[in-house]
Amino acid sequence: MKKQFRNRQILGWIAVGLSTAISCVWAFWGIIENFHEGWYFESWLSNVGMMFVQYLSPMLIFMVVTLISIYWPRFGGSLHAIIALLAIWFFQAFSNAATFLIILPLIGMGAMYWFGRPQPRKVAV
Repeated sequence: MKKQFRNRQILGWIAVGLSTAISCVWAFWGIIENFHEGWYFESWLSNVGMMFVQYLSPMLIFMVVTLISIYWPRFGGSLHAIIALLAIWFFQAFSNAATFLIILPLIGMGAMYWFGRPQPRKVAV
């Protein structure tokens, strides 16, 4: 019984680590894209607002899904699978790079959150 708990804990921490890495990459990419393409309003507030809506929204959405997955693992795992299905619909593909770069990682992370339990939860958050 103890070994099974440890395996679930390791699986949960792998999922948290991957979620953190993906969120960091998206945040980095969003900031770079914002200054590359989108810094064109005269108002600083308009530029920052557009940065959050247009360029940092994928990172923010992924962070929310990660937090949901940490607190409610079954619901969060299901949410990852739903997002993967939405990606299939959006990209209309199983045969291109979207499958291996978006869909399979989302399904895999959903399974890791479904079965894994990162402990202590406060540290994972």
